[in-house]
Amino acid sequence: MEFSHHGLWNETKERSAKRPAHKPTACRKKDVEVSALAALRIGDVKKALQVLNAAPFAPKDESTLIALRKLHPEGKSPSPTPLFRAPVFTDELVKTALCSFGAGSAAGLFGYKPFLLQQCLRAESFSFLKALSAAVNHIGGSVLATLSGRRSVNCARKAP
Repeated sequence: MEFSHHGLWNETKERSAKRPAHKPTACRKKDVEVSALAALRIGDVKKALQVLNAAPFAPKDESTLIALRKLHPEGKSPSPTPLFRAPVFTDELVKTALCSFGAGSAAGLFGYKPFLLQQCLRAESFSFLKALSAAVNHIGGSVLATLSGRRSVNCARKAP
């Protein structure tokens, strides 16, 4: 039995005529037939049917633009997001939190183990606790603002 492309083409056209489909314009009709035949040559009947039944592209003119604007009207601009007040942690709270970790606790974000930070705190350095609190407040405010998608306002007041 010999395979006939024309027979397959006619059968495909008959099947596609049974469905309601968009009629291609005269200038596009030849491209549709060429594409459908190319799909049939490689044995892709499904693709040939898709090409035959596909809606044609809208012309690039003023009427298409008007129809699209009518279909998708311009909406209101979104309201601006409110300012996000980042939490401020006091030196005492940071000290209490740091002391709550056990000696074998794992390292944190920057690789420092709580035990090492506790030792620095116990060394009674005048600047360590203030620097650690400032870092915690800075990172906490930045991370929370990023997660919430809002602008951050640092509410921390400098001590006199």
